[in-house]
Amino acid sequence: MTKTARAIDAPNRFLEVNGRTLAYRIIGTGRPMLMCTRFRGNIDQWDPAFLDALAAKGLQAITFDYTGLGLSTGEPSYDPVRLATDAVDLAHGLDLHDAILCGWSIGGIAAQIALTMLTDRVTHCVLIGTTPPGPLVKLPEQLFSTPQRSRSIRSRIS
Repeated sequence: MTKTARAIDAPNRFLEVNGRTLAYRIIGTGRPMLMCTRFRGNIDQWDPAFLDALAAKGLQAITFDYTGLGLSTGEPSYDPVRLATDAVDLAHGLDLHDAILCGWSIGGIAAQIALTMLTDRVTHCVLIGTTPPGPLVKLPEQLFSTPQRSRSIRSRIS
C-alpha cells in the first residue's frame, strides 16, 4: 500500500490547460474535494492540519493556485468568473467526478459559479465565509466596533 503525502510535504503538480499552467496539490485519496481559496490566497493558504483531517476522512483535498497567482502562469484576475474557470478547467483536466467543491471567501463565490458549470461532476458545495455572486442587496452591518455600540447591543438583548 502506498502512503499518501501529508499536506506539509505534498508535491506541487502542474496541469497545462488553455494556454496556461495551473499548479495544484493533492492530499489524500478518495472522493475529490476541489478547494477554491480566498482573496490573495495561494496553494499554501489552507491549514495543513485541516487538509490532513479531510484526507483522514477519506477525501482527496485538491488545492490550487488561480491563473497568474502563486505557481500558476497566465494573467492574474480576481474576477470571480475567471477564478471559477480555473476550478472548472482543473476539474475537467483531472477528470474529477462525484466531486465536492469547497470555496472560502471570494473562492466561495467562484465555487458557486463553477458549480453551475460542473453540474455533471459535482455533488456538493461547501461554502466558508462568502456571499452569493453578483451585487449585494444589503450591505454588511458592522457588529463589533466601539464600546458605545456594544452597550447599545447589550441593552437591546436585555
